[in-house]
Amino acid sequence: MTANIIRLGAMSVLARRLSPADFGLVALAQVVLLFIVAGDSGAGTYVIADRGEDWRRRASSAFWLAGVMAGTQLLLLAVAIPFLARFYAEPRLSGVLWMLAGLLAVRQMASVPEAINRRMFRFRIMVVRDTACDILSAALSVVMAIRGYGVWSLLVPQVAVEPIRTVLIFQIAGWYPSLRAGMEDWKTILKYQAHVIATSYLGLIVNDSDTVTIGKVLGSASLGQYNLAWQLSNLVGRNLTGVVATVALPALAAIKHDSARLRANYHRMLSMLGALSFPILLFMFVTADHLVAFVYGPKWTSVSAILRIFIVFTIARSVTSPSGIVFNVMDRPDIGWRFNLAFVPFFLAGIAIGSHWGVIGVAVAVAAVRIVGALLSFSLSARLLGMAVLETLWTSFSRTALAALVMAGCSYALQRQLDKSRSPLVVTIAVCGVASIIVYAGALRAFAPLLFRDAVQIVQAALSRRDPRATARVDPLVT
Repeated sequence: MTANIIRLGAMSVLARRLSPADFGLVALAQVVLLFIVAGDSGAGTYVIADRGEDWRRRASSAFWLAGVMAGTQLLLLAVAIPFLARFYAEPRLSGVLWMLAGLLAVRQMASVPEAINRRMFRFRIMVVRDTACDILSAALSVVMAIRGYGVWSLLVPQVAVEPIRTVLIFQIAGWYPSLRAGMEDWKTILKYQAHVIATSYLGLIVNDSDTVTIGKVLGSASLGQYNLAWQLSNLVGRNLTGVVATVALPALAAIKHDSARLRANYHRMLSMLGALSFPILLFMFVTADHLVAFVYGPKWTSVSAILRIFIVFTIARSVTSPSGIVFNVMDRPDIGWRFNLAFVPFFLAGIAIGSHWGVIGVAVAVAAVRIVGALLSFSLSARLLGMAVLETLWTSFSRTALAALVMAGCSYALQRQLDKSRSPLVVTIAVCGVASIIVYAGALRAFAPLLFRDAVQIVQAALSRRDPRATARVDPLVT
């Protein structure tokens, strides 16, 4: 929560100091870079999934293999950068790409110790580490933006803080690679990584082709608006589902041979995702105009329409995102790869059609195609676990969705009244927010009392920094 508030506060300052084109340039560079380096190397995922003896030795092998892959990717990037700058007719793109390349190389080398921390469930100290680094990075960004450094205020702080984060990652893990490259393990590791890398690359096409298309066809300014709407809509997805993914992969991997427990924990995870994400996302949908004006400032008013479109998709993705985790836990990363391969043509076709209607057209097309893809991926994961798809959807989400809809209706009616009375923007958001929490808590308690109790226990544990496993009603997710 603290990290989210820090990021949002920094973004509020940056949005008022920088232009849409600045944000669009950085978003374009980030995606182009990921396309060149094929995203996730899969080294961390392999270390978490490896449950055999002597896994630490293989972790060292995975580390050196990741280093070789990172070096190869940087060489490829050096060749590609001049052509990319000319293709997008953006002279600043070269410098931005080089700076982000250094950042990515550091992160690649930290992927194995980070995975070891996740494998050992050291999440609390990792949260402290990330919060401290986020505070430092956000402070540097704000200072640089105020002093007029423009687009570089989005980049330099990240590059400066990442080495600090990496050193802390190794210290928390208490692990350092051996001097042996462990090349005898590379074949085994690469065999596992192949599907992860392929899935990651296809996932980039599915998730980020819209960015490269808008950057080329509509320009950096339009991309900046599109990207900031995407960032705000994904506050829940990036943080809530990101935390779930971080915890769930090692937790479910530890019980993957106990089918009953695996299904029970997966069902609990889905129910809690719905209970926590639905109310936040529907509140953001109802108050989108006010949120954009408050967070980004008046020059970003056009973002609210795009934001609402993305929130519709985020609602679906927030509860179906564990699908990829299931594929990896069940040692079937090939399913994710094949699914993305089949899905790519539909996604690219949607972007091509939507681009005829500008940014809004792309947003609608992307959201529609991604919703269908999310539901299909969820169906595959449920069947892999031996769960009935429709029954799982109904039992996991029906009551929480009803409670969230009741909350959204009340929030909308209250917002209308406050707007008529010309209440200040901050007052409207604050009053609607408090009222929404009260209404949703009452509705969830009425419709799903056991789930309400679980949600309260998790929130209390988070606020008091206790381990939520100690008060879990059902078989704990992490064992």
